[in-house]
Amino acid sequence: MKTNFLLILVMAALGYITLSSRSGGAGTVASEEVAGTPGTTRTCMSCHFGGTFNPTTTIVIKNSAGTTVTTVQSDSVYDVSVTIVAANGTPGAYGFQAIFLENQNNSNFGTFQNFGTGQTTKTFGNGRVAVEHNTPSASNTFSFKWKAPAVATATTATLYAFALAVNLNSQGTGDIGDGHTYQVTVQPSLPSGVAQNETGVEMTLFPNPVVNEANVKISMEKETQLQLSVFSAEGKLIRTQSVNASAGLNNLSMNLSDLNAGVYLLLMSDDSKKIASKSFVKF
Repeated sequence: MKTNFLLILVMAALGYITLSSRSGGAGTVASEEVAGTPGTTRTCMSCHFGGTFNPTTTIVIKNSAGTTVTTVQSDSVYDVSVTIVAANGTPGAYGFQAIFLENQNNSNFGTFQNFGTGQTTKTFGNGRVAVEHNTPSASNTFSFKWKAPAVATATTATLYAFALAVNLNSQGTGDIGDGHTYQVTVQPSLPSGVAQNETGVEMTLFPNPVVNEANVKISMEKETQLQLSVFSAEGKLIRTQSVNASAGLNNLSMNLSDLNAGVYLLLMSDDSKKIASKSFVKF
């Protein structure tokens, strides 16, 4: 009887240590993906449960200009924030894990950079890399940078994130989390030496996706001889068209019926290489 009692005490102590140590991040401490990624069955709720905070997790990805984006450029860096907001009560602290995967094969995609204090990264045996907390955070927002990899063709990728609101009782009970995903389309880099979105030059293209004909609106500060170039997703020049644009708004049409279905870039440049660009999908 005494032996059984001691065994129960030891098992309880080990369980307490395990739950408490998870405050250092499930990936780092237990080598577990808990971001809700494909092919995994665990989330933060596998060890934390019973909470009534009723939180909601959101993800925002912004470019260097501070604009929220869903289309990103290859080999470029973006600001990412994962925020969890409790609808009920006041959590004692917060945690999270996030993993970026390419949609085609659910493999690791890009690199995490400049993650904040209290965060770290963990590489799993399947090659996936997570960014996660390594200590309970007083802030409900986790911010870091993500660099898109270089790609030859356009592709899509998804950031999987699961955030957790805890009561800090070191037992896992009374905690609750919420998962969220954010999909981006990754475009190949623009041709070498081409700038993008020059001040004073605006271009819109519609409809998008394009079936046969695209309408292009160009706004110029002065009369300018322009080149409209269509590039494939691989960066190959498909065609070039010269346009004498007047000052103000110009309305053009482009017959794209001969293009194969896929993703393309329309680049507009003048002699000084000032440029605006729009990606479009051809059906």
